[in-house]
Amino acid sequence: MNEQNGFEALLQVGYGTNTSLLENEAASIKELFMRQPPRSIAEAGLKIKELTGIERSHTRLREFMKRHKFGFLKTGHIPAKVNNTEQKSRVEETLKPVIKAAQSGEVYLLFMDAAHFVLFKHKVNLLFTKKNGSFF
Repeated sequence: MNEQNGFEALLQVGYGTNTSLLENEAASIKELFMRQPPRSIAEAGLKIKELTGIERSHTRLREFMKRHKFGFLKTGHIPAKVNNTEQKSRVEETLKPVIKAAQSGEVYLLFMDAAHFVLFKHKVNLLFTKKNGSFF
């Protein structure tokens, strides 16, 4: 290498210039997630593998999603007996600011319904992404 390019080639730093194969497919993956949001990292991995044929570990998928401003919110459990005052305060303090941010174009908000009116608790996950700045 130094015989062809001389001393200057020895001074060049090529560290950190590799790009992930997922980066080449980022646009199609983002489009897929906006149309069909995954409910977990495992499901995201399966969808990416079906779309591109690329398989990555959950850690690498989390890093990819974070780099492209995607994340998961665990909203907790839906109780069998609802406390109306607590529910109303949660809507006012948590949900409405996110809805306003989505209406103003700051974030994308995707709702997934998991409310089954039985006497068991169910976990609800939301996939979200931000456009610019902070999440909320």
